[in-house]
Amino acid sequence: RYALGYFLGALLGLFYRLGILESQEQSLKRLASFLETQKAFLEKQGQALADFFYKKTPLIYGAESIQSALKIFKIKINENAKTQAFYNVFPELNHNEMIGLSQTLYPTALLLLENKHAHPQVKKRLQVFQALIEEKKLAHLEIKKLSLPGESLIEELFSAVLLGDYTSYYLAQKYKVDPVPVMMVEEFKNRMGK
Repeated sequence: RYALGYFLGALLGLFYRLGILESQEQSLKRLASFLETQKAFLEKQGQALADFFYKKTPLIYGAESIQSALKIFKIKINENAKTQAFYNVFPELNHNEMIGLSQTLYPTALLLLENKHAHPQVKKRLQVFQALIEEKKLAHLEIKKLSLPGESLIEELFSAVLLGDYTSYYLAQKYKVDPVPVMMVEEFKNRMGK
């Protein structure tokens, strides 16, 4: 859960040694420097999102281009804050999931993550979707939109991952749970005979 950057570095190093990619060392150093400059901002946003999500079901929506980071964000909330969370991507969620927001059965908080590298049509979908949701004034649904920092897609992806780390950590604090253990997963593995 806490070593995504190391995994990426190891994978890129392996691809370099196999001759599949050129060295990505400088790109990784730039990414690390960028994240260092964004750390305080993303932590502050994560604290605010923990307040926003507290005692609500988080929905995390964004462009298909950042789907992997959205999934990680959701997983971090599940594992660290020990609560449910869901994610989906534009354009897919416009075909069916948004209809399900017509009747939210419990308090729900919807986070829209914007990124510069989304397809222009996807950006338009996000804007139209937000306007439609706000016009409908759906009960039990709060909405917040954030623009991810970054000049490249990889910077946006890692900004979303770091934002998810901070959000899930501070949400765990609000729920008074230890973010580290995942006892149910361990018990499940034991019962499966691992």
